[in-house]
Amino acid sequence: MLGKLMKYDMKYMARILPWLYLGAVGISVFLCIVTLVIPFDFLSGFELLIQSGSTMAVQALLIITVVFIVIRIYRSLLSDEAYLTFTLPVKNSKIIDSKIFAGAIWSFISMAVSFLVYFIPQIVLDIRYGIEYPASEIPESASSVDLIGLLKELTFDGLLFLNVVVIAFLIPSLYTFCASVVHKAKRGRAFASVGMFIGILYAVIIVIISIISFIIISMMISYTTLLISPDLPEVSVFDSYFYAPLIPLAITVPLTLVSWLVSKRIANKKLNLL
Repeated sequence: MLGKLMKYDMKYMARILPWLYLGAVGISVFLCIVTLVIPFDFLSGFELLIQSGSTMAVQALLIITVVFIVIRIYRSLLSDEAYLTFTLPVKNSKIIDSKIFAGAIWSFISMAVSFLVYFIPQIVLDIRYGIEYPASEIPESASSVDLIGLLKELTFDGLLFLNVVVIAFLIPSLYTFCASVVHKAKRGRAFASVGMFIGILYAVIIVIISIISFIIISMMISYTTLLISPDLPEVSVFDSYFYAPLIPLAITVPLTLVSWLVSKRIANKKLNLL
């Protein structure tokens, strides 16, 4: 039954979002064409325009995707459609799961498209400038391979990917939580749920950025100290960039789980649509 619910939610958002993604890809292709055909003497003047266009396309894509997810969840949980939604022959918690899974899938797709939309024009721009990416050197012997360094890089990339997945689930889970908390309000439920969603999300972003900024500053201080006094042993904070992706996970994973579980509990135990 969960699959049927998800299919309905996916089809609802599939009426608009794929066209949005095609539009963003079209902007990216247009910027690539401009980068390739513009005279080289004028390329530096258009470089900022190309980067700004990619950035604005990505921002619009992500924001509109979040707006559609919020609208879908609001209509299903707080509008008149909720009376029909919760009369379906399925547990209320499954309805919550369907909204969160469908929202997470579309969030992940939007982030993947955003990655392509942003980086493809940058790659084309680098190619036009004639930047050659150095090929990896083949070690003379297996003993020369830095296995620890390779493992760190793979772990770092894996943590970054895990952050993307968690954020994809955080967005629908957090708004579902906000909508569930304010569902008993007689007026202003839309404004209250959206305001709570934006406030919590903004606070989380500020906390994460503050902690990561502190780590970066610590790294810079450590690096400066190492340059001034090269005889001193390297301090552990010098490598702390490796642990930076763990900071968002430490905040977003508990927030996602708590939001998801509380939403399901309210839907099952304390739901009141009157």
